[in-house]
Amino acid sequence: MSAADTVIALSAYRSEAMMQYADCLLPLASFTESSGTVVNMEGRRQSYSAVVKPYAQARPGWKVLRVLADLLQIPSLAFETIEDLRQSAFAKADACALSNQLQHVSGLFDEDIRSTGDHRFERLAEVPIYACDGVVRRAPSLQSTRDARLPALRVHPSMFNQSSDADSAHDTAKAYLVEVSDGRHTVQVQAQADAGVSLGVLRMPMGIDGNRGLPLSEAPLSLRVIASLPEASAVSTAGAA
Repeated sequence: MSAADTVIALSAYRSEAMMQYADCLLPLASFTESSGTVVNMEGRRQSYSAVVKPYAQARPGWKVLRVLADLLQIPSLAFETIEDLRQSAFAKADACALSNQLQHVSGLFDEDIRSTGDHRFERLAEVPIYACDGVVRRAPSLQSTRDARLPALRVHPSMFNQSSDADSAHDTAKAYLVEVSDGRHTVQVQAQADAGVSLGVLRMPMGIDGNRGLPLSEAPLSLRVIASLPEASAVSTAGAA
């Protein structure tokens, strides 16, 4: 984004990274300060109302976009109330229709990948319970809990047993320094062995600082063990934007 001519950021919070690439910041109301509708995994609409008024000059996202649409003379976004927006969004009968059709192909078991003998992994990237939104990420009490302090990566123990790159002190190691790459991006993070993780899977949650440099993609990942660590230091999600 730094290479773009103009970057306008809409956010409820300001971060140092945002200040580096954004030319203009428009304050958004957080989800607790906005009314809206979500569609659950059953396909059922669930509407909610704002708990409190937006802080200072912050406004709900749809209102900010409506004003920008007025400036750009886009008539299709001229909503006056959240109910007008809901009626437009769900006007079609299939607006909340669910599909069980899978179109994703991991590519983990392609012949050309097997023939190389290299380890290839698929990323499991869940969003931790206390990293799901900007409000909980900035709550010191929640970020001090065990649930908020997760390892950046977990992998099946067999990966460390087979690795020839790591130290020999596997029996005393509580964690490992590993390098993960998708072919274009590479990060070095702390990893822990977890027998609950399936073979061929790297469990790398979203919302953790150490994993920022590895964006989500469909590319298979490679992993290299750099060193064994005597102690595991927890990482927090508090720094995520």
